[in-house]
Amino acid sequence: MCTIYLILATTRLEAYLLFSLSDTKSFDLVEIV
Repeated sequence: MCTIYLILATTRLEAYLLFSLSDTKSFDLVEIV
């Protein structure tokens, strides 16, 4: 369970980074997640 939680946290961090990089790509990520 800890591993899954870590993976989820990493994915959220990556999405946040992409969000700050470009708005359009971040919107797509939010829709997928």
